Amino acid sequence: MYFYQLDTRRDEPVNHALTEPAERYPRYGFKKLIQLLRRQGNTWNHKRVHRIYCLLKLNFRRKGKQRLPVHNPAPLATPQAKMLLSNGSTGHTGQKSWIFTCSEH
Repeated sequence: MYFYQLDTRRDEPVNHALTEPAERYPRYGFKKLIQLLRRQGNTWNHKRVHRIYCLLKLNFRRKGKQRLPVHNPAPLATPQAKMLLSNGSTGHTGQKSWIFTCSEH
């Protein structure tokens, strides 16, 4: 029975090309690094490059979302001013009009 064995000699150019930008940009992930390699003219298969990327242990743990702590605000205090509305008449002008006066007690 035959089992496939990797030819690691073919991976050396990928290894060298991948370590250089990874050292220069340590916070770049796989997607940005493969973009850099493609801009340099390398057309290696992304699955092959990702396998070597993981073998070199360049993959780092992604940070999760930083969630805000639960905040239960107290209800807003409402002022307890008493307002009285009264309607007053303007006299006998023939027109119906209302005057509202506000007074605080």
